[in-house]
Amino acid sequence: MNKTIQDMLTKDEQVRLRCLDAECRESSAYESFIDNLDCSAKVKRVLRELARKTVDLGGRVVRVGKIALDFTIKVLSELHRRFPNVTYGILVLLILKVLISSIPFLGPIFAALLEPLFMVALVGVGVGLDLYERVIGPIAARHFNVSSAMAR
Repeated sequence: MNKTIQDMLTKDEQVRLRCLDAECRESSAYESFIDNLDCSAKVKRVLRELARKTVDLGGRVVRVGKIALDFTIKVLSELHRRFPNVTYGILVLLILKVLISSIPFLGPIFAALLEPLFMVALVGVGVGLDLYERVIGPIAARHFNVSSAMAR
Protein backbone atom coordinates (compact mmCIF):
# COMPACT_ATOMS: atom_id res chain seq x y z
CA MET A 1 0.00 0.00 0.00
CA ASN A 2 3.01 2.32 0.26
CA LYS A 3 2.87 3.75 -3.26
CA THR A 4 5.33 6.48 -4.08
CA ILE A 5 4.62 9.33 -6.43
CA GLN A 6 7.01 7.72 -8.91
CA ASP A 7 4.77 4.60 -8.92
CA MET A 8 1.66 6.70 -9.58
CA LEU A 9 3.11 8.26 -12.71
CA THR A 10 2.50 6.54 -16.02
CA LYS A 11 5.51 5.42 -18.04
CA ASP A 12 4.99 8.35 -20.42
CA GLU A 13 4.94 10.82 -17.51
CA GLN A 14 8.10 9.28 -16.07
CA VAL A 15 9.86 9.66 -19.43
CA ARG A 16 8.72 13.29 -19.73
CA LEU A 17 9.94 13.98 -16.19
CA ARG A 18 13.35 12.48 -16.99
CA CYS A 19 13.54 14.52 -20.20
CA LEU A 20 12.65 17.75 -18.39
CA ASP A 21 15.29 17.05 -15.79
CA ALA A 22 17.88 16.14 -18.42
CA GLU A 23 17.25 19.31 -20.46
CA CYS A 24 18.49 21.48 -17.62
CA ARG A 25 21.90 23.02 -18.05
CA GLU A 26 24.77 22.36 -15.69
CA SER A 27 24.95 24.42 -12.50
CA SER A 28 27.95 26.36 -13.79
CA ALA A 29 25.89 27.62 -16.74
CA TYR A 30 23.24 29.03 -14.40
CA GLU A 31 25.87 30.54 -12.13
CA SER A 32 27.60 32.32 -15.02
CA PHE A 33 24.24 33.49 -16.43
CA ILE A 34 23.20 34.88 -13.03
CA ASP A 35 26.63 36.47 -12.45
CA ASN A 36 26.43 38.28 -15.81
CA LEU A 37 23.02 39.81 -15.07
CA ASP A 38 22.95 43.55 -14.51
CA CYS A 39 20.94 43.51 -11.30
CA SER A 40 21.37 43.79 -7.55
CA ALA A 41 23.02 41.14 -5.39
CA LYS A 42 19.66 40.48 -3.74
CA VAL A 43 18.05 39.51 -7.06
CA LYS A 44 21.03 37.32 -7.92
CA ARG A 45 20.75 35.58 -4.55
CA VAL A 46 17.05 34.87 -5.12
CA LEU A 47 17.78 33.45 -8.59
CA ARG A 48 20.53 31.23 -7.18
CA GLU A 49 18.13 29.95 -4.50
CA LEU A 50 15.54 29.25 -7.18
CA ALA A 51 18.08 27.30 -9.25
CA ARG A 52 18.89 25.13 -6.21
CA LYS A 53 15.26 24.15 -5.47
CA THR A 54 14.61 20.43 -5.73
CA VAL A 55 11.65 18.13 -5.09
CA ASP A 56 11.82 14.49 -4.10
CA LEU A 57 9.41 12.48 -6.24
CA GLY A 58 9.39 8.92 -5.00
CA GLY A 59 13.10 8.72 -4.36
CA ARG A 60 14.01 10.68 -7.49
CA VAL A 61 15.31 14.21 -7.02
CA VAL A 62 13.89 16.61 -9.61
CA ARG A 63 15.52 20.01 -10.04
CA VAL A 64 12.31 22.04 -10.34
CA GLY A 65 14.10 25.35 -9.77
CA LYS A 66 16.42 24.77 -12.70
CA ILE A 67 13.50 23.62 -14.85
CA ALA A 68 11.55 26.80 -14.04
CA LEU A 69 14.58 29.03 -14.55
CA ASP A 70 15.49 27.32 -17.82
CA PHE A 71 11.93 27.66 -19.12
CA THR A 72 11.81 31.34 -18.17
CA ILE A 73 15.15 32.06 -19.84
CA LYS A 74 14.07 30.27 -23.03
CA VAL A 75 10.70 32.03 -23.21
CA LEU A 76 12.10 35.49 -22.53
CA SER A 77 14.98 35.13 -24.95
CA GLU A 78 12.66 33.84 -27.70
CA LEU A 79 10.12 36.60 -26.99
CA HIS A 80 12.86 39.23 -27.12
CA ARG A 81 14.31 37.77 -30.32
CA ARG A 82 10.96 37.77 -32.14
CA PHE A 83 9.23 40.79 -30.60
CA PRO A 84 11.79 43.13 -28.99
CA ASN A 85 9.47 46.14 -28.68
CA VAL A 86 6.70 44.10 -27.04
CA THR A 87 9.27 42.75 -24.57
CA TYR A 88 10.37 46.27 -23.67
CA GLY A 89 6.74 47.28 -23.26
CA ILE A 90 6.13 44.41 -20.85
CA LEU A 91 9.24 45.28 -18.84
CA VAL A 92 8.22 48.94 -18.60
CA LEU A 93 4.73 47.81 -17.54
CA LEU A 94 6.15 45.65 -14.75
CA ILE A 95 8.42 48.45 -13.53
CA LEU A 96 5.55 50.97 -13.52
CA LYS A 97 3.30 48.53 -11.66
CA VAL A 98 5.91 48.00 -8.94
CA LEU A 99 6.56 51.72 -8.61
CA ILE A 100 2.89 52.67 -8.45
CA SER A 101 1.95 49.89 -6.05
CA SER A 102 4.75 50.92 -3.69
CA ILE A 103 3.03 54.27 -3.02
CA PRO A 104 1.64 54.10 0.54
CA PHE A 105 -2.13 53.61 1.01
CA LEU A 106 -3.43 54.38 -2.49
CA GLY A 107 -0.70 52.69 -4.50
CA PRO A 108 -2.30 49.23 -4.73
CA ILE A 109 -5.62 50.78 -5.75
CA PHE A 110 -3.99 52.93 -8.45
CA ALA A 111 -1.93 49.96 -9.65
CA ALA A 112 -5.06 47.84 -10.03
CA LEU A 113 -6.86 50.60 -11.91
CA LEU A 114 -4.00 51.74 -14.14
CA GLU A 115 -2.41 48.39 -14.98
CA PRO A 116 -4.92 47.47 -17.73
CA LEU A 117 -4.55 50.91 -19.31
CA PHE A 118 -0.76 50.73 -19.20
CA MET A 119 -0.87 47.20 -20.59
CA VAL A 120 -2.97 48.20 -23.58
CA ALA A 121 -0.85 51.29 -24.23
CA LEU A 122 2.64 49.83 -23.78
CA VAL A 123 2.06 46.43 -25.33
CA GLY A 124 0.04 48.07 -28.11
CA VAL A 125 2.87 50.44 -28.92
CA GLY A 126 5.31 47.52 -28.88
CA VAL A 127 3.11 45.48 -31.23
CA GLY A 128 2.75 48.49 -33.52
CA LEU A 129 6.50 49.08 -33.64
CA ASP A 130 7.27 45.40 -34.22
CA LEU A 131 4.63 45.22 -36.93
CA TYR A 132 6.02 48.33 -38.62
CA GLU A 133 9.63 47.12 -38.47
CA ARG A 134 8.86 43.63 -39.76
CA VAL A 135 5.94 44.10 -42.15
CA ILE A 136 5.02 47.66 -43.05
CA GLY A 137 8.53 49.12 -43.31
CA PRO A 138 9.88 46.57 -45.82
CA ILE A 139 6.68 46.74 -47.91
CA ALA A 140 6.82 50.54 -47.99
CA ALA A 141 10.50 50.42 -48.92
CA ARG A 142 9.80 48.11 -51.86
CA HIS A 143 6.68 49.95 -52.98
CA PHE A 144 8.12 53.46 -52.89
CA ASN A 145 11.66 52.45 -53.89
CA VAL A 146 13.08 53.80 -50.66
CA SER A 147 16.02 52.26 -48.85
CA SER A 148 15.07 50.28 -45.76
CA ALA A 149 17.02 52.71 -43.58
CA MET A 150 14.74 55.54 -44.68
CA ALA A 151 11.59 53.45 -44.16
CA ARG A 152 12.26 53.29 -40.43
